[in-house]
Amino acid sequence: MRRSLLFLTFGLFLFGDGGMDNLNMPSSARIMGFGGVYAPIFGGINSALGNPAGLAGDNAIMSSYMNAMGINYLSVGKSQPRNQSSTLAYGFISTFTSPMVQTNETGESLGVFRYTDLLPYISYENGLPEKFTWGITGKVFYRNVPGYYSAGFGIDAGVLYKIMGSEEDNFLHNKDNMLWLGICIKNLGYVVKPFVAVKEIFPAEMKIGLSYVMKNIIIAFDYTLPKSISIGYEVGMGKYLTIRGGITTKFNEMKIGDQSDILNGLSFGFTTRAKNITVDYATVFTALTNPLQMIEIHF
Repeated sequence: MRRSLLFLTFGLFLFGDGGMDNLNMPSSARIMGFGGVYAPIFGGINSALGNPAGLAGDNAIMSSYMNAMGINYLSVGKSQPRNQSSTLAYGFISTFTSPMVQTNETGESLGVFRYTDLLPYISYENGLPEKFTWGITGKVFYRNVPGYYSAGFGIDAGVLYKIMGSEEDNFLHNKDNMLWLGICIKNLGYVVKPFVAVKEIFPAEMKIGLSYVMKNIIIAFDYTLPKSISIGYEVGMGKYLTIRGGITTKFNEMKIGDQSDILNGLSFGFTTRAKNITVDYATVFTALTNPLQMIEIHF
């Protein structure tokens, strides 16, 4: 029973009982290693489920995977420029478990537990990162757990605005230092649970943040209403390696685990490149579980 309760607690913490909290998880290894900062960042396909204004003309296929306490997290996506000023991205996220036998305190079986989420999405960004860019993501949602299933839809929207920097510079090709402002709103929508006379509003999340961009360095933070703060940094170590790190107060604000643990919410990661393949890795420490680890491949 202890394993079942721990799994349930962790599952509700990561993936939510309303059907959409899983989308408040870092949507990529880069964002996860960056302390969960995404509002003021141009992340390419990684921004599709963060701030969609950050797609930035990326042309890539990505897949990421994480396993935590028996819960599998799989993300697959594709982004492609439509013209010189807009980008389209699409893909899906799935969280699922293999069949797990639940037992009571005496070891007696309580049956088989299985958990499945599926969320396809489509994103559009316009403006490309010259001075101002905006983006929007639409997504539908399906969840199946023992005893019921639920469905719903949601919208993410965001903007990025260059506060400081020369006119000819942009996020992808910069010579001078730049300062960007990012604002995004996630999960505007609702969940419907058939056979239950309740419609649940998705747990909406609003972020506002700043990123300071130098040639090989990015320092950024964002503030999640009502009071969660995330800070991240990224350093390019040449053509083939980028390292990053960050910290978030999100886990403490959610009252999860031992809040006196100084590692709670600390993260780090790296990107390595070889020819046409890019690999991102990230880990984040929580006081509730062993460190969460995510790996991601871009083509």
